[in-house]
Order: sequence, then C-alpha cells, then structure tokens
Amino acid sequence: MKKLLFVFMALIISIFANAQTETYFIDWSFGSNPSATGDANSNRTIEVGDTVTWLWYANGTHNVVSKADATESFSSPLQGSGSTFSHTFTQIGVNDYICQPHAGSMFGTITVVADGSLNTQDFSLLENLKIFPNPARDKFNLEFGINNFESLNVNIYNLIGQKVKQFNKVQNNDMTFDISNLDAGLYLLKIYKGNNSITKRLIID
Repeated sequence: MKKLLFVFMALIISIFANAQTETYFIDWSFGSNPSATGDANSNRTIEVGDTVTWLWYANGTHNVVSKADATESFSSPLQGSGSTFSHTFTQIGVNDYICQPHAGSMFGTITVVADGSLNTQDFSLLENLKIFPNPARDKFNLEFGINNFESLNVNIYNLIGQKVKQFNKVQNNDMTFDISNLDAGLYLLKIYKGNNSITKRLIID
C-alpha cells in the first residue's frame, strides 16, 4: 500500500513539474498601451499559471498597478529605466492595469484563460489576419490577406475554455460569421490549419 501511495505521489509531482507555463514580456514606458506595436503593446492573453514581466526601457518613473475591478491584485513600486516587475496569474479573468502617474497613456489588459486553451504556434497564412468589427455584435468578418489556401476551422471559446461556436472548412478570403446567439462578453477566436493554430481575442457587445 505504501509503495502504491509513493508511486501515485511521484506521478503527481512529475505532472506538475512538467506543466508548461510561459513568460510574456511587455516593454513599459510612455506610450505603452493597446495601440502600440511590438512588445510595447500592453494587452496579453495568457493561461492560468503564466507570468507577465514588465520591462522599464526608457526615461521616466513608472509603476504597474491593477485596477480595482481586476480579477487579481498586483502592483509594483515607482521605478525607472532598467527595472522589471513580474506577476504570475493564477485565476481566470480579466485584469486591467495602469501606470498611476501616466494612466492616460500607459494602460493595458491581461486576459487569463484556462490552462491548455492556447496554442499560439504562428503560421504564415495568418500573419495578415484581420478581425472586424471587433467589438462585434451579431456578426464579424475574417480577412486572411490571400486568395487561395487550404480550408481552415474556426472555433470560438469562452474564458473557461468551453467551445461555444464552430465553423468548419472555411475556404474564402473574406468570410462573415454569425454570432447572434452568443452573449455579450470576451471570447477567444481560435483558427486551425492542420496541427497549427492561432488565437485572437473577440469582444461581443
């Protein structure tokens, strides 16, 4: 009995030791917000257990502070260029945050979804993917930027990883998707080609 218990505990430890987590980096300075490009874009969609690290990379004194309605609470001290701050997210939810001294230009959102929901292996077909309108209401459009490609599958998931809508064998360059039966909220749009996929955020008004 003790031997079986030992084997069971060793298996559990092994599973946790091999759990895949990611660290996401955000360049944090004046103009770091959802409109910025590259790593200065301050929005991220991550899984439970992933870590976000903010990197102070230019002049000025800034902090990172979660807003009152964020799912998790986190804050850094005011600090300057070369500093970092990290937070590991443990709960599914949406976390808006700001730099308190520069809240008008430095802000963002960390969206946390269920473990295993994301597979963000990029592939060239979707490099120019456009989703519009976003936020959407009864329908949205996908534009892939090329005219000929193999069929794709498009799934929509809620924040706890449940598939709420599925579209198979998408073959047109520009397609319209009916979402009139979905409630308002934040969703994940996952687009598959073969064994690869890319995940985007979709907001429904």
